[in-house]
Amino acid sequence: MVKIMELISSPFEEIPTPIIWDILSKLPTKTCLNCKLVCKEWYDIITNRDFANLRRSSGCYSTVLLYGKFDGTLNFVLFDLDNHTKVDETCNLIVDNDAMIKFKSKYTNSNEQFNAINECNGLILLRSINDHGAYIVCNVVTRQHAIVELDPTHASNYAVMEGLGYCTVSQQFKVLRVSKCRQTSIFVAEIQTLGTNKWRIVNDKSPILESCDKVVFINGSLHIYTRTKHCITSFDFGTETFSRIPLPDEVVAIYDWSISIYDSCLCFASYIGDDDGRCGFWVMKDYGVKESWVKLFVFEIYSDGYWGLRLPLLQMESKEILFAYNTFGLAVDNIRYGRCKEIEVLGDFNFNVFGFNPNFSKNSLGSDASTNYAIGLQPFHVKKTKE
Repeated sequence: MVKIMELISSPFEEIPTPIIWDILSKLPTKTCLNCKLVCKEWYDIITNRDFANLRRSSGCYSTVLLYGKFDGTLNFVLFDLDNHTKVDETCNLIVDNDAMIKFKSKYTNSNEQFNAINECNGLILLRSINDHGAYIVCNVVTRQHAIVELDPTHASNYAVMEGLGYCTVSQQFKVLRVSKCRQTSIFVAEIQTLGTNKWRIVNDKSPILESCDKVVFINGSLHIYTRTKHCITSFDFGTETFSRIPLPDEVVAIYDWSISIYDSCLCFASYIGDDDGRCGFWVMKDYGVKESWVKLFVFEIYSDGYWGLRLPLLQMESKEILFAYNTFGLAVDNIRYGRCKEIEVLGDFNFNVFGFNPNFSKNSLGSDASTNYAIGLQPFHVKKTKE
C-alpha cells in the first residue's frame, strides 16, 4: 500500500512549485475552484493573494461578472472568455460550459434591493437602495460578505461618489463615500477601512461633484467623470487625496459618457464633438498623462438601430468585439460591418456588467466576513438575439 501511494503522489511532488503556479494560473475560474480540492499545496496556491494577480497577468481569459435578475431572482453570473470565443450561425455566443458559474446570494430573498457599484480586486460593492441602507462588500467566489453601515451623522446626505478601493501600502480594502448635505449643500468625504467599523473624514477637500455616476478602480484609485470640470476625478486610496485627470482634446461638452477598464488601462467613452451620431472610445496608455490618450474605436450609433455607449471588453479572433452595452447589458459588434446585436443571458438583457478578476482568498475580507453565498456550478446558455 505504501509503495502504491508513493507512485500516486510522486508526479505532484516532482513538479516544481513555480510550474504548478503557472499551470493553475492558466485555468478557467470554475476549474480553479475545483482544483482547490486536489491537495493542500494547490489549495494554498490558489487561495494565495498573489495568485489572482498572476492569473490576470497571464492573459488567458477575460472574466466577466454579471449582476441582474436571472431566472426571476437577483443573482451573479460569471463566465470566462478568450479571443477564441465565437458566435455561431444562429446568433448564439458560444461559451464553454466549464467556463460558467452562477452564484445565488442570500440577499436574493431579502426585502431589500441592492445596486452594484463597482468591482475592485475580485470584490464587489453593493449598496442598498433603501434610505440609510448599508453597503455590502462581497467576494462571490469565496461566498463571503462584509456589511458596512452608514455613519448616522451623514446618512441623510445623498451620495455623489462612492466605491470600493484597495490600498497597496496597508494591503487593506476601503470604502469611500462622498456625499452632499441636503440642507447646506456642503460636501463630505468619508472613508472606512474594512474591519474597523468606523468612518473617518478625509482630510483632503472634497471636489464638487454632481451625481453618483459610474466609477472604476484602477491604479490604486477610484475614478468618476466630473461634468462641471470636464475631467476625470480620482481618489487615491493610499494617500487619501483627490486629483484630476484631463480628457482628450477631442472630447467636448458631454451629456452621455462612461468610464471603464480595457486591457489594464483607464478608458473613456463619449460622443465625438457635437455629433451625437458617433461614439468614440479612448484608452490612457500611460496613466495620468494626457498625451497618452489613444482613440481605439469609433462607432456609428444609429447605423445598426441601437443607441447608446459601448465599452469594449474583449476582441475575438473573428474581429467581432464583445461590449458592455450602456453598462447594463452585453452586445457583440462587428466594427467592419457596423452591426451590433444584444446578448441574452438566462432570459434577460438588462444587467450590470463588470470586468472581473476572481479573488480566491478567504482572507480578502478579513476575519469578520460572513459566508452567505450558495454556489451553483450548473451550466447555462448564453444567447445573442435581436438582430
